[in-house]
Amino acid sequence: MSAREFEFTPWLPVFILIAILAGLHYTMLPELLATYDTPEFAAQFAERGKLTETEAKAEIEKMRYLAPYMGMIEAPIVILAGIAGVACVLYLIGRIQFRKKVGFVSLYAMVAWGSLVSGAPLLANLVARLINPELLLPTNAAALLPKTMEGTYFYNIMLAVDPFLMWQVWLMGLGIATLCEVNKQRAISSVGTMFVVLSIVNAWTMTLASKLNA
Repeated sequence: MSAREFEFTPWLPVFILIAILAGLHYTMLPELLATYDTPEFAAQFAERGKLTETEAKAEIEKMRYLAPYMGMIEAPIVILAGIAGVACVLYLIGRIQFRKKVGFVSLYAMVAWGSLVSGAPLLANLVARLINPELLLPTNAAALLPKTMEGTYFYNIMLAVDPFLMWQVWLMGLGIATLCEVNKQRAISSVGTMFVVLSIVNAWTMTLASKLNA
């Protein structure tokens, strides 16, 4: 597919990914509402927000009311912003490393189509949960670790060790090679390095957030 063709086709994959993510949110809604109903959640919510029991219950009731709509609000924001963020990083790689100026719309479309690969596990989990709400199909290496390691730095790093995510990185490398007209191996290496750096930073921020919320 040429750069010219890329410019006309970004929204179909975006729509598909939004629909999958919103659908997955709704399959998880019963579990979320059940969590809101537990005394432990109410106590923790009140403590963190420095609220009275009555104030905490009122806020949780608002959260329960908004929960069904959050998927429709969050899914477009997460997908659109996520694709835009990756496209911005790839734009910088093209400009700084390869000295090539590629249109942002072309990069956005390329990332959107590539994201369908990492969206495949989400779709599989959506179908699985519609069949059995308790079924979960993890594809990353963190699923092999004991539950006691959740929230640790190593666990968060292992979240990025996912064959579908690596496949997407490979495809984006090929896309950059095509759009910037550079060697495929060099482009894949650059995108792969970007992926490793972002994974390390993301794992660090997730670990820090877990410690702050503990």
